[in-house]
Amino acid sequence: MYEARPTQCRTYPFWSNIVDSEESWNRESRECPGIGIGPLHGPEAVSEALAKRRVEIPILEPKGSES
Repeated sequence: MYEARPTQCRTYPFWSNIVDSEESWNRESRECPGIGIGPLHGPEAVSEALAKRRVEIPILEPKGSES
């Protein structure tokens, strides 16, 4: 079940450090073949994902990413 996954998994790739710029989005898409595949998500959905990530403490934060 998708909703049973941790917030960091449910909201990827809509993390601040990834969506902050087109350059960071493109860099991440080279590492994740799923980016750019499937349905597009509008600004509201992305904002909601970012808000959830700010509220719910991630299990693991990669070095250099936002909290």
